[in-house]
Amino acid sequence: MARLNDFMVCPELTPISNYCLANGTAVTYAKGQSFVDEGSLCRYVAVVQSGYFKFSVIDNNSDECTTGFSFASDIVADYVCSFLNSQPSPTSIIAGTDSEVLRVPVSKLRDFLDQADPDYMARTARLLLKEAYRRYIDMHRFSPEERYLKLIGRVPGLLSLVPLKELASYLCISRRQFQRIRALAGHLSHDK
Repeated sequence: MARLNDFMVCPELTPISNYCLANGTAVTYAKGQSFVDEGSLCRYVAVVQSGYFKFSVIDNNSDECTTGFSFASDIVADYVCSFLNSQPSPTSIIAGTDSEVLRVPVSKLRDFLDQADPDYMARTARLLLKEAYRRYIDMHRFSPEERYLKLIGRVPGLLSLVPLKELASYLCISRRQFQRIRALAGHLSHDK
């Protein structure tokens, strides 16, 4: 599967993936089960073996807003706050479907990385900042239609894996607008 998150294919994250694959404990999460709850410290880092996880926050209207995803072969964790800074996660990470991971405690992974490469954390923090900034710019640069087309182009099969309401939320558009965009995109693909 293609990657939604550019940073997941960067060589800098290979040590995390390799450590989880070599030392991780297989854990199954049922659909809807939390990997971490908003406001709690994320105690694990994992590689998704099957299924997917959604990152979400609750907005001022008490609605759940999807802010990201981790799919098969991706790393799942609250990397910025909990892993890098030992602070509570600002998001909940929830299994979007029955999912299996290979997970390791954050503390063990941090110890391993600190010993293997003392500059590792700073380099990956820069990488994540670059990704976050690109997404921020893209929210302003591209229309919702363009963001939708880029999204489904990056992750083939996404529409069959993730509920439409989660995709609409991720794109920061209403479900009604999402349906119009999908219909328009379907017409455009038939016209080619």
